[in-house]
Amino acid sequence: MSIGVGRIGAVIGQVLLGAAAGVFSVVWVFVLLAVFWLIGAIAGTVWWRHGVEAKGRNLEELAQA
Repeated sequence: MSIGVGRIGAVIGQVLLGAAAGVFSVVWVFVLLAVFWLIGAIAGTVWWRHGVEAKGRNLEELAQA
């Protein structure tokens, strides 16, 4: 699920940044880019604190975690 959300976000981000570049000034494009980076940083922090490493584990082990 996280891979799918990340890919959807990547597509939407490119479309929004392209549209913003045509409508807004360069400053607003950088603000929008900073917001995307901030959302990614928050998501990474949440995973770092509460996430479960799935490498080398089966689904039964992950369901228990």
